[in-house]
Amino acid sequence: CVCVKQDNMVAKSVRSGQCVTVISAVEYESGKQYFEVNLMAIHPEAEMCVGIAAKEVADNFRAIPAAEYRHFGYCNNGDLVALGQVVQTGCPRIRVPDRIGILVDLDRHALLFFHNGHPVGIINHNNVRARLTPCVTCVGQFEALLDPTPAVPAFPPEWDCERAQDNIQVSKDRLTALVPCDTESARTVWSTSVYNRGALYLEMQVELHGRTGWIVYGVGNRNMASQGKFATRAQLPYEEYFVIGYTSRGDIINAGAVERRGEEQWCNGDRMGLYIDFVTETYAAYKNGFPVVVGNCPGVGVGVSPMTTFVYGPHSMKLVPLPQVPNPPQRWDSNKCHSEVALSQYSLMATNKAESGYPTIVGTQVLRHGRHYFEVTIEY
Repeated sequence: CVCVKQDNMVAKSVRSGQCVTVISAVEYESGKQYFEVNLMAIHPEAEMCVGIAAKEVADNFRAIPAAEYRHFGYCNNGDLVALGQVVQTGCPRIRVPDRIGILVDLDRHALLFFHNGHPVGIINHNNVRARLTPCVTCVGQFEALLDPTPAVPAFPPEWDCERAQDNIQVSKDRLTALVPCDTESARTVWSTSVYNRGALYLEMQVELHGRTGWIVYGVGNRNMASQGKFATRAQLPYEEYFVIGYTSRGDIINAGAVERRGEEQWCNGDRMGLYIDFVTETYAAYKNGFPVVVGNCPGVGVGVSPMTTFVYGPHSMKLVPLPQVPNPPQRWDSNKCHSEVALSQYSLMATNKAESGYPTIVGTQVLRHGRHYFEVTIEY
């Protein structure tokens, strides 16, 4: 009832109402392993789970295999399961053409789950050990590709204790960075992860914004964190460390300089996000889940790390390790718009230069599922 084709990388089931299980020919024995499954087709009423299990799971007859198979997985309804039980809910639902990745860390007995390159959940369990194989279980029709050469995504960021300047305190879980007093200067901390491909969504929680000074969050080049030996005090104006930065005063920093002022300010309790598309070299800043700033960031593909700068103080920022990734804001797509339509203001403004006909303009984001809102202002 399962057809395997294209060098044994594509599995297709045409049966409905019956569970089928497809397993990989590879068993993981030790170290860190990563695999990725691309969903090419799935029936709307199907129950699917992409996961990892003992090879005996081939005899399974349920969408969520029993505990005896040592199965762990990511279900298409957004649940993470371990040994037959749901252990986490609220992950993004799996739909076509999503990519589901699983990083298997057999040394730490941990699984990190990715949805379209973004980390969404983690399972720590002693049964995550040797002799496990990737698998897909599904009740209903589906078609899935096991990517033979997936690009391993970056881990969720943590603050780097070795790249935290004077007066910055990093918590034990390495998620919170704090300056407990007024430093009378700027202090910067970088994260451990470097991103340079695909898309990145970064989110921080403002735990404390002092009465004096301001905070900057964004991304920068880790190589600028030091000149040889790491500099415990700033050697440059803080703006020059940032490739993209957003200050709590409403300033936008781009390529080491303030690009614009007067954007929306932020303070205690706000969740500040940053979405970067390394392919199009564009970004969007979010406040409490809603986009507030968009812009271009040429050259960001060299590789950047999340970072924050505390000016004066006291201040505190906490990294959100597994944030819910919002939909990127809409822009006009320069590659699909009419040749006589001129785009400006970071591709938000479209001006028709044609003297006849009906030129068409198209947005960059495809609306596939869920609820979306967009707004168009007709200027003339």
